[in-house]
Amino acid sequence: MSKRAITVERATGRDRELLDLGDIDYLAVITSQTFDAQGILIECTRSRHRPDHFCFRDTAVRQRV
Repeated sequence: MSKRAITVERATGRDRELLDLGDIDYLAVITSQTFDAQGILIECTRSRHRPDHFCFRDTAVRQRV
């Protein structure tokens, strides 16, 4: 199982240093958690994206019961 949250946050000084933001004040922030079959967290990521380079696409596939 995995969980993903997409939010918008104000850019930090570190963001400005690393992402060459110019006049951009906000970033898209994606936080993801992936769990194994026993429900144990095996991966956690947080990524920050410039809005002028950000695109979100999602595909969901339901397992047959």
